[in-house]
Amino acid sequence: MKSRTMLALSASLLGLAAGVCAAQDTPNRKLLGVTKVEGGGYALNYEFGTPAHLRQPPQWTDEEAQRLGAALTGSWKATVSTPTGAHETVLSIAPVFVTEMPNTLYVEAARADGLNRPYRAVLWQIHRMRGELRIKTLEFRRQRGEMPQLVGMWAAPAAFPVYSIQDLVTTLDIALSASGDGWKGQTPAPYPTAVAGAVEMTSQIALAGDELKTADRGFDASGAQIWGPPEGQFYTFKRFDTGVKVNTWEGGLTTIDFPAPRTGDVAKEGDMISLHYVGYLENGEIFDTSYERGAPFSYSMGQRLIQGWNTAMTDIQAGMQRRLIVPGPLAYGEAGRRPKIPSNATLIFDIDVIKVAPGAGQPAAPPPAPQQPAGSDIKVNTNQQFQQAEPPPEIRAKMEEEMARRRAERIRALEEAAKKEAEQKKDGKPE
Repeated sequence: MKSRTMLALSASLLGLAAGVCAAQDTPNRKLLGVTKVEGGGYALNYEFGTPAHLRQPPQWTDEEAQRLGAALTGSWKATVSTPTGAHETVLSIAPVFVTEMPNTLYVEAARADGLNRPYRAVLWQIHRMRGELRIKTLEFRRQRGEMPQLVGMWAAPAAFPVYSIQDLVTTLDIALSASGDGWKGQTPAPYPTAVAGAVEMTSQIALAGDELKTADRGFDASGAQIWGPPEGQFYTFKRFDTGVKVNTWEGGLTTIDFPAPRTGDVAKEGDMISLHYVGYLENGEIFDTSYERGAPFSYSMGQRLIQGWNTAMTDIQAGMQRRLIVPGPLAYGEAGRRPKIPSNATLIFDIDVIKVAPGAGQPAAPPPAPQQPAGSDIKVNTNQQFQQAEPPPEIRAKMEEEMARRRAERIRALEEAAKKEAEQKKDGKPE
């Protein structure tokens, strides 16, 4: 049963994927259109990019809800057993603002050795039902519930994009009661699930001081428990310093640095930098990535890029794993960059720095007319004297995995289109 711990965590405290939405417009966001969703229903497409000065701090409805939110805030670590062995798992939690939904916390779950690659991201809402305090788990209405643009934002909640309750779907609810100097609770009844062969599941939680206990249990159709800890046992998380560092500048420019060994000196003017990056909009759309091109991006330190990048990346160093959040005015501003980057869009970059090499001592001039992907302001290196760095094995593995995933998606799309065309032709022929 202990081998299913990771599955249980993603199923209960961190929710189950479900649903599509159909809702009305919300404050501070422009409704772009409505998309029909496979399986029925419709999803609203919003323009994200609410200016930083319009974003609000977390809201609380009562003192006890705020105390519980403060008690949960932070990072928690426990060693759990999974089918691939024992791993240290980290839960990171922070209060965030969500339109029409006070008492909300953003929650990420990740392995301790992969904090920049969480395997789950959800919201918890503290609320009351008939006066009883509860914690509700809500999933994002996205394919597989994935929201890669939010990674690490528990450490920088002021940069959290503006969402509303219409972007979310509830997956379970835990009823709480006061217990000594903390709280404890459980689901009032079993909830449907499809995790690891279970058809129903229950969840328990206990919070006191620097200790957070959870217990998620799955049951088959006969009612027998098939995963989770034995009755009366819990997984115990302790408060944990992740080592994640955040810096902010006026205007909302933010960097989030994940723990990673760095080598060599900080880049100087004229040094040549080689790195990989993925660029996201706040709605999760990738507008540009070096991984898809199969080669790192290289540029000269001091070369003029977008203002936010130039301001925040002055301390760039080999080995750095950084998330860069650039508000619209420090990126492309009102003009945007069509077709992929809307007006005033906040840009989010995940950056892996491979190499910093000594340059000629002078910044390279911006190339006159380089070939570059649409939507990217990161210039292609034209200094032929710089030898392209070979990425370390872990970066190359990440590159190959990303490219393989995208190739598979293209193949599936082509196969589905061909199948649909064949069916249409068949339907058009007489029997």
